[in-house]
Amino acid sequence: MRSGCWLLFAVTVLSGVLVHGAEIDSTPQMQARLASVPDGGTLKIEKGVYHFFGDHAKMMWLDPSNNQSGEKQVVFPLVGRHNVTIDGGGSTFVFHGRTFPFAATNCTGLAFRNFTVTTRYPSCVGFTVLEKMENHFKIKFDDGVCPYVVENGNLVFRLDGYEVRTVDGRLSLHSLDRLAIFYLMTPDSKGDKSEFPSTFVGVTPQDLGNGVVMFTYYGDKHPKSVKLPYNVGEKVVVNLEEKRYRDVFFFEDCENVVVEDVAIDRFGGMGMVGQRSGNIRVQRLTADPPKGERVSLTADIVQFINCFGKIDILDCAGGFSLDDWINIHGNYLRVERVEGNKVHLRAKHLSHQGFFPYRSGDTLEFVTAHERALQATAKVVSVVPDPADRFCCTVLVDGTLPSTVKEGLLVENATLNPDVTIRGNHFHDYPNLRLSGRGRYLVEDNRFVRGYSAVIGMDLADYWYESGRISDMTIRGNTIEDCGGMKFGLSGWQGNEPGLPKIHGRVLLENNVFKNVHGGKWSSVGVKEFLVR
Repeated sequence: MRSGCWLLFAVTVLSGVLVHGAEIDSTPQMQARLASVPDGGTLKIEKGVYHFFGDHAKMMWLDPSNNQSGEKQVVFPLVGRHNVTIDGGGSTFVFHGRTFPFAATNCTGLAFRNFTVTTRYPSCVGFTVLEKMENHFKIKFDDGVCPYVVENGNLVFRLDGYEVRTVDGRLSLHSLDRLAIFYLMTPDSKGDKSEFPSTFVGVTPQDLGNGVVMFTYYGDKHPKSVKLPYNVGEKVVVNLEEKRYRDVFFFEDCENVVVEDVAIDRFGGMGMVGQRSGNIRVQRLTADPPKGERVSLTADIVQFINCFGKIDILDCAGGFSLDDWINIHGNYLRVERVEGNKVHLRAKHLSHQGFFPYRSGDTLEFVTAHERALQATAKVVSVVPDPADRFCCTVLVDGTLPSTVKEGLLVENATLNPDVTIRGNHFHDYPNLRLSGRGRYLVEDNRFVRGYSAVIGMDLADYWYESGRISDMTIRGNTIEDCGGMKFGLSGWQGNEPGLPKIHGRVLLENNVFKNVHGGKWSSVGVKEFLVR
């Protein structure tokens, strides 16, 4: 029997709320309850199924790195809060449209527990390749996908309150049986093809009915244009949230955060993004799609950028994400110009706009882009974003910069590098774990199953501009099965060039079990001390 307190709340929910069909929008009442919880208190939610729409969500401008910046419709906003717990009581939270579930800025002592996250529609549309011919190919969409139409030579998917159209840009295609990502474009699709990280298929669609669509090549001559690279019978998904408008959890400038006993059934975007945040524990997080579906998240499950203190990822399980299970790194910015003790910096990747990974007192290192050769260090006094260009900022440092600091150098924050423990997890059916940074890493007693790579430790100074000098990484007691091995290196170097920079410190692989590993069990480029026991 429900408590009398909950009965009063239920009556409130049913009176004067926005109803979408048969689904009651719980957003305004849940936000009111959250706002009424004092610092040090708990929002305890009665077990149930709750639907959240964007009509009454709080609008917050957020800049999650490697995601789309902009105003977000946040359902559970937390700004400047301290020691607040959200306990879902075993509930299921259904997020509609492009609602952004949890966003926290400038908070300490947050905890999120005991709930499941899902969406109205899957964020991926599955299909099977039926036929491949010289001038066209045919596919059959899976049953139960979101409604779609072909209009004016473009494919339009009609989701939960919004549309995704090929005329607006590329759509990424992902094989479910191998790591093979390409893009789908129609003649009107917008986007700079030379900037795509993969090749694309240029086609004009025709709806043949009963879920069958024929795509005819329109003869794109761009060097990245290819014919459909998937085989007849291969199962593929179209990622409808490739632009990454939202994440399940977002933390910026937060400390002492716990996420435990949370399940993500399906979601469009990343599961968790933390930046300039520290002392975070993620425990018993699961990411598994509902029965009959093959994708949990359309991007990384967990990503931490320029964090500090400790990060613990413990006893988690799941997979079927379209991007990395875990990605921990820093961001490089590029020097534009220097004026005395001021240096003007630019974020080079499109998805890094608005996020500048520096705090007062942090130590900056200025390095050459290819060799990563250290040219100078300085301490941050202040950071001022450019109001006219969201890719740029001006950093005031504690002294005049030497002449070695000039345009084209990359800047890395040497301070924001967390110590990371990854223990007791079961990672399966995922692309990679990407781990970098000069904090101490301990990766032990995990299972890696059906991953493209078990672990990748890289410094990516081109394209993604993700920094990651490894200082000390121990990987021990893990089982790697039906999986790729472990790779350590740095972008732009194969390992046999003269003058290879060894920017990574010590990597130890110890007492790991390899079963049916694809390719080499391990490889090392640019590591000073690489040990296998």
